[in-house]
Amino acid sequence: MGKFDNYGVINVPEEVFSRMSACPIDVAFRIMGHKFMILILRDLILFRSNRFGDLLKSIEGINKKTLSIRLRDLENNGIIRRKIYSTNPARAEYLVTKKGRMLSAVLEQMAAFSLSFCYEDIFKDKKRRSFKEIVGRPPSSL
Repeated sequence: MGKFDNYGVINVPEEVFSRMSACPIDVAFRIMGHKFMILILRDLILFRSNRFGDLLKSIEGINKKTLSIRLRDLENNGIIRRKIYSTNPARAEYLVTKKGRMLSAVLEQMAAFSLSFCYEDIFKDKKRRSFKEIVGRPPSSL
């Protein structure tokens, strides 16, 4: 048996499968799989952008309606919460919840994957760089 023969194989007991009503990966994808959702999560969680206007500027191709819908979805799923300031005009910020912060390791691992294997699409000089070179630390573990 080679060293990669069982790499990534998850052995889930049948009694666990029998209690599941849905695939956990599919459930997560239903939350994060909508267009622009990963980029919104990136900005909120990793870049700490928390205002509507900042998100609108940083995500290429998104419009106000789509951003509003995605933020509402994230709020309804408990990933973020909205904080309203009673200023004139009223101002809102979107804050990541504890549940949402759990996604930071997923996003960092996605970035590390791309930096390792898709660097030609990321960097103009087409040279590989590690997550640690870019961020100054290794990606969070899952």
